[in-house]
Amino acid sequence: MSAKPGHADQNAAGKRRAARVGVTASERHAVSAPADLRLAGRVLSTAALFLLLVIIGLRPLVAGTYDSAVIGISARLTDVNQPTPLANLVMDGVILLAAALVVAARVLAPGPRYRRTGLEIGAILLTIAGVLSCAFAGNKRLAINGTIDWLCLPLLTILLVQIVQTRWQVRLLVVTVLASAAVQAAECWNQSLYEFAETRRDYFERKEQIWGPDADPAQVELFEHRMRAAEATGYLEHSNVTAGYLLLTGIAAVALAAGRWRAAALPYRRGFAVVGLLLGIGMCATLPLTGSYGSMAALGAGVVVLIVVRWADGWIEQHRKQALLIGWGVVGLGIGATVGLGLARGTLPHPSLAFRWQYWKASAQMFAEHPLAGVGRENFGRHYLQYKRIESPEEVANPHNFLVQAACAWGVLGLAGMVALLVGGSLAVTRRPQDSTLNEGSGFRGQELPLTAHLEGPPWRNSPLLWALALGLGIFIPRLALLGSTNSDYLTWETGFAGSIWLIAFFVLSLESDRYGAFLDDPLPGVAMFINVGLFAFLLQDTINFALFVPGAATAFFALLAVPIVLRAQLKPATRPLPRIALAAPGLALIAYVALTVAVWRCQAALSTARAAAGALTAGVPREQPAYRAYERAAKADALDPTPPLELSRWLLAASGRMDQPGDFYREARDMAIEARRRDPFSLSAQRQLAAVLGQIARASGDIRDCESALNAHRRLLEIYPQNPQGFVELAEAAAEMGAVLHDKARLRAALDHYTHALELDNLRGPNEIRRFTDQQRAGIRTQMARLQELIREN
Repeated sequence: MSAKPGHADQNAAGKRRAARVGVTASERHAVSAPADLRLAGRVLSTAALFLLLVIIGLRPLVAGTYDSAVIGISARLTDVNQPTPLANLVMDGVILLAAALVVAARVLAPGPRYRRTGLEIGAILLTIAGVLSCAFAGNKRLAINGTIDWLCLPLLTILLVQIVQTRWQVRLLVVTVLASAAVQAAECWNQSLYEFAETRRDYFERKEQIWGPDADPAQVELFEHRMRAAEATGYLEHSNVTAGYLLLTGIAAVALAAGRWRAAALPYRRGFAVVGLLLGIGMCATLPLTGSYGSMAALGAGVVVLIVVRWADGWIEQHRKQALLIGWGVVGLGIGATVGLGLARGTLPHPSLAFRWQYWKASAQMFAEHPLAGVGRENFGRHYLQYKRIESPEEVANPHNFLVQAACAWGVLGLAGMVALLVGGSLAVTRRPQDSTLNEGSGFRGQELPLTAHLEGPPWRNSPLLWALALGLGIFIPRLALLGSTNSDYLTWETGFAGSIWLIAFFVLSLESDRYGAFLDDPLPGVAMFINVGLFAFLLQDTINFALFVPGAATAFFALLAVPIVLRAQLKPATRPLPRIALAAPGLALIAYVALTVAVWRCQAALSTARAAAGALTAGVPREQPAYRAYERAAKADALDPTPPLELSRWLLAASGRMDQPGDFYREARDMAIEARRRDPFSLSAQRQLAAVLGQIARASGDIRDCESALNAHRRLLEIYPQNPQGFVELAEAAAEMGAVLHDKARLRAALDHYTHALELDNLRGPNEIRRFTDQQRAGIRTQMARLQELIREN
């Protein structure tokens, strides 16, 4: 009996010391700088936090891309403009600006010492690997855009860990993530209940107009198959990515609710916790709408891990390193068992896993041939076609595994960097707080940390009302521009629908009933553990997914990664400000960023002008055409982007049919196609365009050298995609045409062989594969083969 009061006194003393350490740490280093410099430093740190929260809230609610190319079917389905690479680059610039503000704040006045996140070594390795891969990538523009964007994500976590110093800032960070996740879940329900039916109705009414007379039946069938599946995607690019995002944020919402329930002393405050719990359950309940079985399995695995961790809580607390080693051992055994089963059986159970096994086998070959530098970020799909077997039905842009993707994109150094991120991050999110006396008798197993409730200054600085207004404007005003539409009804609906849900979720998750509506002054017990489980479940699903390489989902992951690191870290006072030379690193990064962004911005502006002028055609040579001049400006503005010369070549070839003397248009189209191929040497689109132009030139001239050039272009297509039956059909058509014109039996026999090989390859495809030749296509090929045999006999 006597032990209990002592235990309670010790607990209370621990709490008082926790608060005292947190307050005096900030006060101790604050007195070493003048008041005006301390104020300036606080202003800069607050501005940096605001900018990062805007990016965290905005990114999941807008589409993003690294490519300038227009996806034809998407452009015809809607009047909403497609995103451009500028959106991602601008957001990266905001993160770099926030880094500069944080460093400037520490230069003006001392702040807490740098808090290690465990990501530093991995980030350095990935930076080196990224620079190396960009130098050797085929499409350097995609590699640069994608690599810069991804490297800004670990930087986001590192900055948040340095900025977030109070419990209300932790809550502000989590609430910002969850408010956008609530919008994402609402959009998924809106799609499933309303939008998909309307889209299908509109599509089938305009199907012939959308596809045109030369549509590829396989492409049409694949598109309609996905449409019939009706898998909700929200604002992200793929249903599996949306599922991973909602899986992570749903568990985070449960984490916040658990923290509020444990800390609430009054019944009405527990009511807020119940609402937060319902929000988390609602996010997880959205997973079936995405059709992602992997996310639901990952959620189940997360629940199992949570039960085990809670059951073994005492032992884990005393043996953290051993527990982490066991965890990594289980992960290693799982990876080894999966690979072993795949090698033993030649495939994996369930069609979805069997598809991925095909991706990984091809990726292993790709990695073996590009071990040092990789193929470059966003270049995987261009190289995958060289290694894809005919039995593999899908032509994918990524391998659906974040470790395999890092290895293929950035080489062995990139893989090492990704593993270093995982190991360092796992150590940081599970470590024991450095001052263990703070946790004695707390009952929260390392969750009660020396974080103060509020920053210095007036209480209104901690008001969620103020932050909701500021963040709401910061997120939804830029979003208007990024939605890519001038339709006022669409913009009003999107802003009103998403904005109202975001504000409601923000208030429900943050409001309390004190004078200023400040965030609950609690130690957020249990939050770190729940969020760690969410991070684990996200990565588990990403072993068969690619959400970690999609900006919207990845930003939420790295933002929430900062939370357990902060909750398990300790503020240490600094003795002096940073030297001014520390500003050099973010300064140089911003200068390089501006130089890069200016080139992309000028290119995108000229591309927009060119696309608008593409319908206008005047008499005269190509260089006098408005579209030509605009495309030429775009190509010169960005010497790495293959889109301007490729689109110009297509426009010139199409325009040549309307000219009396098309020779100049043919030559310019050929030169632009060659330039596009130089900038993107493994692009099937660029090579196919060159083959089309050279074929047109050969038909116009009848010259044997032009004929041979056209055939060589088709052979190069098969070097890029060797297991493509349609490629052999196209080569056969070109050879047959040239053989008929030149009365060349050798070319006619070669064409016959190409047709035969195309049919043999197609027979290796599965009977239900969408890309398999239709009966009509097979009949057409056999008709052409019979005609060739007759020509051979006649010659």
